[in-house]
Amino acid sequence: GKSFSSFSLKLQSDRLLAGLVKGFTGVGLPMVAIPLLSLIVGPSTAITIAVGPAAASNVVQCLRGGYLPSLLRRFWSLCLALIVVIGVTTPFIIGLDPSMLLLIVGSIVCLGSLLQLFQPSLRVPADKEGFWNPVAGALGGLICGGANLHGGTMAIYFLAVGLKRDRLVAAIGMVFVVGALPIYAAFFWSGILTSEILLATALALVPSLAAQWCGAYFRQFVPHERFR
Repeated sequence: GKSFSSFSLKLQSDRLLAGLVKGFTGVGLPMVAIPLLSLIVGPSTAITIAVGPAAASNVVQCLRGGYLPSLLRRFWSLCLALIVVIGVTTPFIIGLDPSMLLLIVGSIVCLGSLLQLFQPSLRVPADKEGFWNPVAGALGGLICGGANLHGGTMAIYFLAVGLKRDRLVAAIGMVFVVGALPIYAAFFWSGILTSEILLATALALVPSLAAQWCGAYFRQFVPHERFR
């Protein structure tokens, strides 16, 4: 009907903007999509709709360039800690009052924006990664990982360990894919993943991936230092 067509148009517009940001920076799809969608359908539904396109876009992102095997060997403990903590926090996120959830989402988006703006100069020596990898994964999962907003935290850590532009983008894609596994499992068991949500998620895939490709194309023309 007319209401569904209006919702679909708003959803596609949201996906195009979020996908473009995601393709160019490697992060930002949930941070752009969830606040905008929350204005239409509420925060819990917005998070659910955003996870599917984010996961699909990140599969493409982490496979591009062939970096994934070496990244998994280097950051396996980070990924494991991320899965465990997100698995614990997601049921808590699901059970929150919508107004409280909206406040948390807004706070995380503001925090991520401030971190990207001021770009704290952190450095993690290679011989200390064994300790800091699981710590970073746990912190990423704790900082609203259940809402799929842990990408900004992970990006700062990957910059701190010295990952360069394309490898950095692949690593961010990897942790988003890993983080989506416990989120979708919790959404499935809680009954949030209805047929309407799945349809909305499917509608969001094409514009997200198309815009992501455009963003990734333009990224290759930006030097690493400016990209940071």
